[in-house]
Amino acid sequence: NSCTKVGAMSRLSPWLAHGCLSARMLFAEIKRYEQTRYKSSSTYWLVHELYWRDFVRFSSLLAGNKIFNIGGIYNKHPDWPWSRDSSLLEAWTQGNTGFPFVDAPMREIGSTGYSFHVGREP
Repeated sequence: NSCTKVGAMSRLSPWLAHGCLSARMLFAEIKRYEQTRYKSSSTYWLVHELYWRDFVRFSSLLAGNKIFNIGGIYNKHPDWPWSRDSSLLEAWTQGNTGFPFVDAPMREIGSTGYSFHVGREP
């Protein structure tokens, strides 16, 4: 399944992140919908993503500013030097690395301005 298909994602994350939509209200509405209509894989996944959102947010609070360090929260660094090859950076930003898992989110950002959470998380 492609996350770039129409209707494949809720695209609610910016609204949730900026406080325009309450996660609690969304959760309550999903549960109301399930009680008055029916549960589906779509409602299951919306609730699952809300739980995942909270996990990531609270884990980030626990880790503090370490999440912004080059070495991450565990201060781990690769065994190879950072590349300074600008053509590699250009390939990445254009979604032309040759690695579909890397390229798909970058192409999505380029065409829609949006990135599915899997493309934003390390």
